[in-house]
Amino acid sequence: MTDLYKKVSNKTKQVLYKYMTDEEVSLINYCFNYFFQYYIKENQIKVISHHFSNSKIEGLTVIDVLSISISYEKNNIKVKQNFTICHELGHIILNHEGSYFTESLDNQGNILEREANIFSAVVLMPDIVLLSQIYYSCNSFKGVQDSLEVSKQALYFRLLDLLREHFPDREDKIKQAI
Repeated sequence: MTDLYKKVSNKTKQVLYKYMTDEEVSLINYCFNYFFQYYIKENQIKVISHHFSNSKIEGLTVIDVLSISISYEKNNIKVKQNFTICHELGHIILNHEGSYFTESLDNQGNILEREANIFSAVVLMPDIVLLSQIYYSCNSFKGVQDSLEVSKQALYFRLLDLLREHFPDREDKIKQAI
């Protein structure tokens, strides 16, 4: 488990779990959109769909003195849109330096983009919600995926990261379990 993952994951959980506690959010019926809608309303963030013909830009955040806006690729499938809007919100909540951020296929290695990806994964699939859905509700992988409105790939990597954190020397067993 990397220090970057731990740092961003912990910061994200502080903000998210406070919201969940304050708003008495059910673990079984959790939906990232409640947190997302709450945060954009509280901070007057505009959310806009877009389409760029080159298909490289997935999301864009613009911060200026007048407003903050988040946009996402309208032609992407819903689970990708969900990941993108949470990713863009991550730039804001994580207080990234800058006035604009572009999620594109060309900048996936950028540290700020990696942090926003971790933020998005944790907001979409919080540890406590995953554990509740798997352990208490006995949901299947597909059931959790559908319930949280995430892609198969996103859920796989999120579970991999979560389990690596608790079982750092059990990579093969973790992959088998997932």
